[in-house]
Amino acid sequence: MGDDQQFCLKWNNHRKTLFTVFDNLLEEESLVDVALMADGKIIKAHRVILSACSPYFKVKVTLKMLFNIKPFDWKERERKKHKKNSILR
Repeated sequence: MGDDQQFCLKWNNHRKTLFTVFDNLLEEESLVDVALMADGKIIKAHRVILSACSPYFKVKVTLKMLFNIKPFDWKERERKKHKKNSILR
């Protein structure tokens, strides 16, 4: 354990790869943990991306985390929507 080794990681096309990965995660709705609502539309997003791009969202996201506000449960929303539609039929 006395050996202090240093490693260097080189990642070709880092920016392109990162954007592709984020795009795939959003498309698959993997790790999507925020919903933005405007004009009756819902836009799903990643908290980390919003925080990185906007000081406003960074404050909002941080406050939610500090106060341990429960994240939005997309599956529960769909179950309730389906149940409501079944009752209306």
